[in-house]
Amino acid sequence: MWDLIKLEFRKNKMSREILGFGIVNMAIFLATNFVITKGKLIIKIANGINVEKVIYWISVIFIIYSGILFAELFNEEFEDNTIKTTYMFPQGRKNIIISKVLAALGFAFASMIGSYIVQGTLTIMTKAIFNINNKDVSIYKFIENIPFFVDVIILSLIAVFIIIIIALVIKSVTFNVFSSIFIGATIAPDVMKINKLYAMLPIGLLASIILMIVFLKILEIEANRDI
Repeated sequence: MWDLIKLEFRKNKMSREILGFGIVNMAIFLATNFVITKGKLIIKIANGINVEKVIYWISVIFIIYSGILFAELFNEEFEDNTIKTTYMFPQGRKNIIISKVLAALGFAFASMIGSYIVQGTLTIMTKAIFNINNKDVSIYKFIENIPFFVDVIILSLIAVFIIIIIALVIKSVTFNVFSSIFIGATIAPDVMKINKLYAMLPIGLLASIILMIVFLKILEIEANRDI
């Protein structure tokens, strides 16, 4: 299974995803910490860090990014008719599909964790470079928000899983790019309303069970479908 996941990233040019990760994080950092007003650069973090806003953008962007990645890994093969060759691999259709799903979910999880670390690091570097004397600008703000960030990761992965299930049924790259944008833009604001981990766990568990049942049914149908 691990070999199949690595193969998916090699086929999809992992270097491109790494570059995208870097560009996205730089955009998040600049958008949440700097603003140009009347031709002057204003450093917003001099007045404190809005960690929740950083988490919001991490959630929105990587829900969308991961959904589009799955559309490229799965739907694109149907559109260019290479899925027939892929399904001939000895590992079997189910394992091939699962590897694509795990690649998208794994990318979402790793990207959100990595982005949180990158944003915290860039913030502390900015404080040192611009000599910002504000006690509220510290790595501890990011540490304090870890429980909330865990909530966001849970809901974000559920959102990505919903996108994946839609993509398994409607095999159109264009449709699933737009569904990724729609779901990312609509679910992320609701994610920000959750602020207690224990409140999130029952919802996340129930949603995960329902989605898993639906996924397994669709997986069985896809594995036995004529192409």
